Amino acid sequence: MDSRIDFGKIVLANGLYDTVGKPTHEHYAIILTEHAVVPIKAVVISSNTRLSKFIQHIKQWENRKGGHRVTGLKMRCVAVCDWIVELKESQILEYTGTIEPYQDDFSAILKCIEAHQKQIKAP
Repeated sequence: MDSRIDFGKIVLANGLYDTVGKPTHEHYAIILTEHAVVPIKAVVISSNTRLSKFIQHIKQWENRKGGHRVTGLKMRCVAVCDWIVELKESQILEYTGTIEPYQDDFSAILKCIEAHQKQIKAP
């Protein structure tokens, strides 16, 4: 497995399905699993802030060539916390950057995912 596949890495992936099972275009995603863990779980990133009520804004982006110096993100976007996918290594088209696991953005994304999971488990 590619050593770049690790917790907090941002990738561009294809062959994704949305939360109702419909195929979508390529999307960026943040890897949620540790290196060499299969399946590769990731939370999808979107510029559409109306996809879900479980979103977390990503502050680390820049509208310039190459995007943000760490994340590589070029536009305002959100992590869609109820859109978790399982990726195959072959679906990863590009490695763009990282959201450091201990930074505020990543902590907020993990809390948002946890809040969604608690809600779907609640009676």
